[in-house]
Amino acid sequence: NTISNDEMYNSITWFDDLTVEDLTLPDTRIVKNGDFEKDLTNWNAGKISDGAYSGYPKIYTFAQNGNKHLIFDVPGNAEGYVEQEIVVPNVAGHVVLSYDIVGDDDPVTFKTTLGDNLVDIITPPRAKYGEAKVTKSYVINMFKGQTLNLSFDAKARGGSGAIARLDNVQITEVPADDIDETFGIVGNYNFENGLIYWNVVDVSGWSVYPKTQTITDGDNTYLSIDVPLGAESYTEQQLTLPESSDIKLS
Repeated sequence: NTISNDEMYNSITWFDDLTVEDLTLPDTRIVKNGDFEKDLTNWNAGKISDGAYSGYPKIYTFAQNGNKHLIFDVPGNAEGYVEQEIVVPNVAGHVVLSYDIVGDDDPVTFKTTLGDNLVDIITPPRAKYGEAKVTKSYVINMFKGQTLNLSFDAKARGGSGAIARLDNVQITEVPADDIDETFGIVGNYNFENGLIYWNVVDVSGWSVYPKTQTITDGDNTYLSIDVPLGAESYTEQQLTLPESSDIKLS
């Protein structure tokens, strides 16, 4: 501060009760710090299994080209997760969960859940971050108004370079007219919405098998169940059949 007085004599200024206020705006997004620019603030990170290498899994943020993202470093069958409690908005339009994901050298099984509900299991495309990341999106209208843990889980399928990179996690409202959401008797029958409505049950297996996941090839998404050498798994959904019409299962 510059204090002036025309006569420059007996000039006295008093200050009292000085305070410093934090003017940082609160994060009003449904998923807090979904871009990981504040590292792991608002997220809880945990370990499910160590794997074959000491000190893993490692979950941390990394800045590349001025942009931070989250890294799951899970070599040798290590497995880790991050989670955050969210409130799914009860709005008139569609509620959409989306995120950017990419793998690295060795394949990773990446699972998304809301509470006890499976959203999807995928193998992220393997490429360097920024070159071939994909955006996954899911309509989660069935969870409107609920308070749930949003969780992302990464597990290696062997290999020492098993890494998944996660970024831009968000939940947004999309106007009802912008999504052609057709629900038949079988919910999410074409797996375009991941594994929502489906339950995956592994009966028996070995190593990383059985391996159930959705795979997107161009504009088409399909279910893949990999069950070599005696592995067994099934995918199920409880249905309510109408009484007033003939039913054909195909």
